[in-house]
Amino acid sequence: MIDLSDVSPDSGNEPRIFRPPREYLHRELWSLILTLISFLGIGILIVLDDPFNMHLSGFLFVGSLGLIPGLIALWGILVYRNVSLTLHDNIVTVQEVFQRQEVNLSEVTEARWGSDSELFLNPRPNSVVINLKYYHLEDRLRLIRYFHRELKETVQIHWNQFCFQVAIPLEERLQQLQHPETELRAPGSEEILITRRRYDRIGIPLNAVLTPTVTLISWYQGQFGFLILPAMTIGWWLFLRYSIPKRGMIQERIWAREDFRVMTYLLMAWGSAGLIGFVILLRTELPEFVKIIGGLCLFLLCLELILKMYNSATIRCQEERRKTKAAAVEEWEAGQKTDLS
Repeated sequence: MIDLSDVSPDSGNEPRIFRPPREYLHRELWSLILTLISFLGIGILIVLDDPFNMHLSGFLFVGSLGLIPGLIALWGILVYRNVSLTLHDNIVTVQEVFQRQEVNLSEVTEARWGSDSELFLNPRPNSVVINLKYYHLEDRLRLIRYFHRELKETVQIHWNQFCFQVAIPLEERLQQLQHPETELRAPGSEEILITRRRYDRIGIPLNAVLTPTVTLISWYQGQFGFLILPAMTIGWWLFLRYSIPKRGMIQERIWAREDFRVMTYLLMAWGSAGLIGFVILLRTELPEFVKIIGGLCLFLLCLELILKMYNSATIRCQEERRKTKAAAVEEWEAGQKTDLS
């Protein structure tokens, strides 16, 4: 267990200010650059044959799709420049991109822990949102321990789920970074070890074949704009590869979740049945309004069956995961007592 108990609410302490790390800015800048290259590259590939004809509309359409991830990356840059969190005398000051809020932890009536490293203080419309994901890994754990310790236990909502999904994995990641000589624990039956080698097994053969092939085609046809395609694949491969720590990281298998498996099977089964039903309706010589009504009824029937069976699987799965979360919370609480003793 790592000692992270140096954030104290004592009135004699100086204000403690937390800001996003420089690595956060670098990640957003790389995301912006890769987004621009990818979508502009796809747009250029569309207009290579006839850039002044109707293909121009395709270029504009694809380019507009890149606005969303591009704006997200720009927002991340604004977050780095403006966002901060100040702790002093049990007062929390949250500086957001466009506004500043203060809240006294002793006056908080509701503290809801979010699965995306968020903490919502007080109910709406006076809610104060603290995005813990903006800060350094070690600072995030410090803040989690601080808020969990200072907030009344009766006002904290979804703490067990947050502890299981966010706090415990963050602590494991920090231990791996601070003690690289220690071996990673073996992944559980519902977990998977993700390493850079996994991306290499896909990225290296793909780029080894794609790059010379596209280069020869571009040289033969005299259209070197096609070289944007291997540049995009190499860029995304490197981005994904180096986003993984050298030792790898352990994540939960999506396929290990019973509710996800059941949902996938149901979508495949009832989606196929629905598709066959629609084909039959379209092929038969029935009035148009009968086909529309029949197709709508078939869609609603499939949707109802999927939701009912999914809910039943979710209930069973939640009961199993609730036991695991309780064990994770006990582990976290035991470690916190050890750090504070």
